[in-house]
Amino acid sequence: MRISSPSYYKKINDFQEEVSFTSLRQSPHPHHTVTLYTKFVGLEKKLFTRLHIKEVKRGMADQGLEGSQPVDLSKHPSGIVPTLQNIVSTVNLDCKLDLKAIALQARNAEYNPKRFAAVIMRIREPKTTALIFASGKMVCSGAKSEQPSKLAVRKYARIIQKLGFPAKFKDFKIQNIVGSCDVKFPIRL
Repeated sequence: MRISSPSYYKKINDFQEEVSFTSLRQSPHPHHTVTLYTKFVGLEKKLFTRLHIKEVKRGMADQGLEGSQPVDLSKHPSGIVPTLQNIVSTVNLDCKLDLKAIALQARNAEYNPKRFAAVIMRIREPKTTALIFASGKMVCSGAKSEQPSKLAVRKYARIIQKLGFPAKFKDFKIQNIVGSCDVKFPIRL
């Protein structure tokens, strides 16, 4: 889209002078408030959209912001709240594993060493998939928040214990969190 009217460019210049860049002030303390100031976020058909985010507390993933819950505008002034879609976590079972034995004895487990060097195991509740490696390391994905991810990893560890391996639960860590949200304006890439 190309617009050449002088008023259009004046609007852009005024907007850029007012906003220039997003200001971000971060507190060195992990639980303090992060403040974002007005930001110019999009242009579409001569429309200027500003995103006002005044205060965002760190640790939004811990607040359980999922699904279509009503938005508390005092916490989220923009009205934009991400929905958690996937959590990837890892754990060390602290023992060597015989993947062939696990694949033959466990339900919902598949192992094709020519294709991938891990057993792929699935459980229904919470609906997750685990990659279990011979070194004793495990990667779990598919959970919608931190607690179901931890519960799923514990269930996988328990399954492996029942198969006769001295599996422990060491170094549980959330590696990745995927969220999505509707920003309510077109994003021009």
